[in-house]
Amino acid sequence: MRTRSILSLSLALAASAGATPTIQVELGASHFWLRNTHGEDNVDPLRVDEPTKTAPFVAATYAFNQRFGLRLSYHYLDNVETAAEFGHPPGEVVPQVVVLGRFRDDVHVVSLAPEFNWNLTPRLKFAIAPQVNWVASRGVVSYATNDPSVLLVGPRERDADGFTLAGSTRLIWALGERAAVSLGYHYIDFDPSFGRTAQVLSGGLLWTF
Repeated sequence: MRTRSILSLSLALAASAGATPTIQVELGASHFWLRNTHGEDNVDPLRVDEPTKTAPFVAATYAFNQRFGLRLSYHYLDNVETAAEFGHPPGEVVPQVVVLGRFRDDVHVVSLAPEFNWNLTPRLKFAIAPQVNWVASRGVVSYATNDPSVLLVGPRERDADGFTLAGSTRLIWALGERAAVSLGYHYIDFDPSFGRTAQVLSGGLLWTF
């Protein structure tokens, strides 16, 4: 319901604007700081090594006018891996038994964002957007231990996908009539990918047609 309301409001604003639409194509790269991995429910790890990842992206924006457009983007994150250490802490009575869990996946992210723009200077523009994401995780969970007497389950595949919400901001600097560069920040709910969240810094080149 919330997603439908955002899109309905955006389309209503676009329909009320009388301007010639344009299409913008963008190529760039994003750096992801991934956090809050939940590999196992109801089990707190002793230590978690959270990943960062740099991934390319492609995006297209249908700009209804100078102030509003719909932006569609795609990211592919290859081989994202979190290592988590489970077990008893060392002590005089209980020897330390450690189980190392690895949660690895490839992540596809398709994002749709109604984007609102303001001109800060004749060449610099600020944009803000709520964002709807389809996140697909295709991965493997595996375990190892330092105690050969502990029996562990073998590696298992894990596939999950779903829709999540996010928010983004961008600064767009015009290089000329048709070209521009952008610098953006996103906060994304990556829930299908082992419950992760991500802070993202992106940069790209835009061409207007």
